[in-house]
Amino acid sequence: MGIASKYNKQGNKFDYVIPEDSNHVFVKASELFETIPDNNDGIVVRAMYINNKGKYGAHGVLVCSEPAILIDCPNHMTDTIRDIMNDDEAVKQINAGKLAVKAYKYDTKNAASGFAYGLEFIDID
Repeated sequence: MGIASKYNKQGNKFDYVIPEDSNHVFVKASELFETIPDNNDGIVVRAMYINNKGKYGAHGVLVCSEPAILIDCPNHMTDTIRDIMNDDEAVKQINAGKLAVKAYKYDTKNAASGFAYGLEFIDID
């Protein structure tokens, strides 16, 4: 593969398309953790994209169908989301329902509350 074809990608295509009459709602990692605190098995990721119109710049969004949610990813995950979208094997695995995500809580001195929330990817066998 030449360098031009390698870097001219616009991201791979996901099979899942959000229905027009969708009831998908945006959630943050904190809301996901509060809604499903014992989410060790995670929530299956059906697709992902980069939102370039966010208040704080570009950031990743994970699309899930059950529950019908759009997970607003922390900014530090944006490059990872781009990498996944440009990885043929990763896209195949997502289309096959083999990737999940779970929220977790961690201590930090940078947040006023003393803790923050993150997202972790999980492989599904």
